[in-house]
Amino acid sequence: PEKVIILRHGQSEGNVNRTIYCTKGDAHIELTPKGLQQAVEAGNRLKEVVGEDRIFAIVSPFERTQQTLLGLYQGGFPQGQVCVAHAFSQIREQEFGNFQSVGLQEAARAEQEIVGRFYYRRPNAESSADVQDRVTAFWDSLINEVLPRQIDEYGTCLVVTHGLTMRLLLM
Repeated sequence: PEKVIILRHGQSEGNVNRTIYCTKGDAHIELTPKGLQQAVEAGNRLKEVVGEDRIFAIVSPFERTQQTLLGLYQGGFPQGQVCVAHAFSQIREQEFGNFQSVGLQEAARAEQEIVGRFYYRRPNAESSADVQDRVTAFWDSLINEVLPRQIDEYGTCLVVTHGLTMRLLLM
């Protein structure tokens, strides 16, 4: 593709209520009404960017990224031009453990200062370095295997993912 668009999901329940992770698994965190509106607005803006391109879309399997893609369509992003849409688990959010108990964040910050934020791994979780490894493997596979094997050509590749994942993709 001539264009690659990397988009973070809209505002999520976890962005406005950190304690939700104590009772709801990260993969099930949804967009807030504001997050859905952000996705709709992004869809309106991105339709200009993609023009008439055939689109290869990739999303994280997490609920909020799926909702973001649907919001893009509501905003006018050309769903009819999305010829392929895949969910890739390699671009999911950093794993912080099944549930994040109250107080874990503060304890983790203290340990992070000693270990270093990039390499710090909470119990039952991933470090940013772990995420970088899987994101790099995803990118290499996408560029060298997945896209070249497609019979059709695509003008745009859209990736809907998470903030840290985006930053690590761009490193």
